[in-house]
Amino acid sequence: MNVSSVFASVADGVETVKSKDAFANCDKGTWHGKSFDVDNRSMYKARMSSAKVLKLIGSHGSKEDRTITVMPGWNWIAYNNTQTASVADALAGMDPQDGDMIKGQYGFALFDGYEWTGSLKALTPGQGYMLQSASANVRTFNYPSSLPAYVQKKAAAQPKQSTFTPVDHHKYPSNMTITARVTLDGMVQQDAEVGVFAGDECRTAEFTDADGYAYFTVPGDGKCTLRFMLAKDGQTWLSDVTLDFAEDAICGSYKLPFEVTFGKTTFIDGITADDDTNTRWYDLNGMLLNGKPSVSGVYMRSTYDANTGMTVTRKVVLK
Repeated sequence: MNVSSVFASVADGVETVKSKDAFANCDKGTWHGKSFDVDNRSMYKARMSSAKVLKLIGSHGSKEDRTITVMPGWNWIAYNNTQTASVADALAGMDPQDGDMIKGQYGFALFDGYEWTGSLKALTPGQGYMLQSASANVRTFNYPSSLPAYVQKKAAAQPKQSTFTPVDHHKYPSNMTITARVTLDGMVQQDAEVGVFAGDECRTAEFTDADGYAYFTVPGDGKCTLRFMLAKDGQTWLSDVTLDFAEDAICGSYKLPFEVTFGKTTFIDGITADDDTNTRWYDLNGMLLNGKPSVSGVYMRSTYDANTGMTVTRKVVLK
């Protein structure tokens, strides 16, 4: 189960394999760095120079071999079951807690104390996932040995026409997640496409649901400013809201979504005075102001969250 043995058949395409706490580099079949053993309880990231199919043959692991341990904070876990299962069915044995989050290379789901919501609907055999535990306790569980058949939701008879073309998410090693509620001129937007951009590159795009929510898994590997574009009925809008990319950041939840507004600016009459050093006010020329302005007008308000490393900037109207 050494990393060089497990990846031997595809070593000519491997550049790096890493676990949560170790990594090994491969140069034309020769391995360098810290050697480590892999197991079927953990997730691993691999950077490939070319696409390969990895086939492994071995004995069926014992229950102990397949037991998942979930620590407080981030965990890299494998889905070592043999059939696809809904997120709720697969993680039932974990005793999900309010605030738990699981994400794959594309798609994520949040547990709100009652149910799982988000773009990740099912766990797939052979895939790895990152799970953030909101519990202060260590949890262990096994995936169910007997599961109801997972039936994927049928695609619409008329596929949605996409305006945006996202980059291949394999380009980047990491991602962040955004649970957003989208409005245009103050109205919640249903079935509208929203693209998330870093410069001219579309990192991801999603359609809003019936409640105006969109669940973005945004790939990236370094700090950059994210902007949002809305496409609907042949028209496009650029939001004044911006957000800094931060690796593994979790922005918004179903209960407290990240508000992405288009059209009208945000009115903040009555907002409390900013009493921390992480909020900055600017005029429309970019001039830094000395605290919250007292004169009516349009301003830019930038807030830095030290916990996530994200900076949110909004154009606001002060009455």
